Amino acid sequence: MKSIYQRLDLPDFSPVFGLENPTSTVLSWPIPGTPSFTANVPELHNGKYLCYARYNRHVLDSRYYAYVENLIPELAGHIVSIGLQTIFNAIGCADGVRMLPHTDGAARGRHCLHFIIEPGGENVTTTWYQEKNFPLVRQPRVPTDKLITMHNLDKITDVTFIKNTWGIFRTDIIHDVKIIQTSRIAFTVGFSDDAIFETIVNKYGIQ
Repeated sequence: MKSIYQRLDLPDFSPVFGLENPTSTVLSWPIPGTPSFTANVPELHNGKYLCYARYNRHVLDSRYYAYVENLIPELAGHIVSIGLQTIFNAIGCADGVRMLPHTDGAARGRHCLHFIIEPGGENVTTTWYQEKNFPLVRQPRVPTDKLITMHNLDKITDVTFIKNTWGIFRTDIIHDVKIIQTSRIAFTVGFSDDAIFETIVNKYGIQ
C-alpha cells in the first residue's frame, strides 16, 4: 500500500443533474434510539468540548455514474456507491463536533473519491490511525453504529480538505473528522479496487 490520501487535479465538480433534490437518505448516524444518539454529551478533546457529529448520506441521480466515469475512465464498471454526504453540528455544540474514529460501512467501498463542496469550518482535519496490535487496513465497519474509541490509536497522518477540491482516500483505515463547526458537504464516490486507487493517485495526483 502506497497512499492513504491524495489531492487530485481534476476539473471543477459540475452538479449538472442537480444536488438540490437527492432521491433518498440511505444512512443517518447516530441511529435514533442508540446510545450514541441519546447520550450525545460533550467530550473533552485537546481543551475543547466536542459533541458527536450527525451524518446523513443521500443517493444522487444515477446519471452521476456516467459523469464520474467520463471524468475518470479508470472507474468505469467499478463504482459501488455515489452520494451526497453531509456531516453537521446538529445541536449547536459551541466548540464544534467530530466524527469518532471509524472505518466506513461495507456498502461504501474501501476507497472514496470526493469533491469538497463545503469543508464545515476552518481547518477541519481528517486524521488516520493504526490501532496497536492490529493491522493498518481494517475490515469495513459493521454494524453502522459501531465506532472505535481513541484508546490505543497511533496517528499515521492527517489532512485538511480544501473547499472546491477533489481528493481520494482509503476508508478502510481508521480515521476521524474534527472540528466541524457548521456542515461539511461532499460529493462522494465509493469503489474497492486497490490497483485502480493507485492508478488514479499516479495519474491525477497533485505532487
